[in-house]
Parts: sequence; C-alpha cells; structure tokens
Amino acid sequence: MPRQPTEGDRRSHLLPTERLRIVLRGALETAQAQAHPLINTDDLLIALIDESDGFATKIFTNLGAGMNVIKAAVESHRLPQETYELTASPHLAPRAQYAMTLAEEEAQLGGGINVGTEHLLFGLLREKGRAAIALEACDVTLEKAREEHQRLMKLYRFGNPRR
Repeated sequence: MPRQPTEGDRRSHLLPTERLRIVLRGALETAQAQAHPLINTDDLLIALIDESDGFATKIFTNLGAGMNVIKAAVESHRLPQETYELTASPHLAPRAQYAMTLAEEEAQLGGGINVGTEHLLFGLLREKGRAAIALEACDVTLEKAREEHQRLMKLYRFGNPRR
C-alpha cells in the first residue's frame, strides 16, 4: 500500500515560479552589490518591487502604493550594515529564510503547486521584519494584499484581468 504524502513531502514539491526566481536572483545581486554576506528581507522586497511583471507588483499598484515610495520606505528602515569582502555568495538571512517558508505556506494554503511573487509578498508581511514595516508604512497590509489578490484572481478566472 503506498504511503500518504506528509506535510514535508507536499512542501518539497512546491517550485518557485520563473518570476520568483528572478526576484531571488535580484535579491542576491542587491546583497552582492552592497558587499553583504546575507540576503535580508529588505533585499527581497527591493527585488520584488523591481520585478515589474510579477503578481505582487499588480497588488502594490492596485493598492495605490507607488514603487518609488515603497523603495524609499525600505531605505528609511534599513539598518546600517558593515560591508565585507565577500569570499562566498550571500545566502538568505534567518528572517529571509523564514519569510520564504511562510511564502511556501501561503502557496499551500491557496492550493498552488508553485510559489509566486504574491506568496513572497504575503510571507514578508507575515514575517513582520523590516520589509513588513516598510510596506505597512505605505499602507500595504497583509489583509489588504490578500483581499486584492483574491479580487485579481477572480478577474483572471472570470473576466478582464486589465481592470
């Protein structure tokens, strides 16, 4: 008799969308450009904003949060960090890793098989770190983001996605 998949099995089968891969590469490049050994949640948010075709960007735009305003909020909440001579590629900081875990949970809750930019947005907001503080300063909350995501999903399923 085949065994039933466990929660860990299901999580391991979720794959990032191509847009999320672009965001992760962008966050890596941001950390490298600043000579930081870790990719932080604010690096993830900057890369998420820079991926203009992602679902998260549609949510930001429809909530009236301008990308430049969000970037300014991120910069104002960044902590000064020492620069390092990098000997290895930066990796996810613990809080960024936790945000990614939360993003996977969000994708699972939605019944998806992929983790997309919208799930990362939800994960960053749930993580409550510097990225969430910057987003909430721009009036982007988890509740509003989820509501807008649901509205957009209905449009994509049943109507004109350009509304």
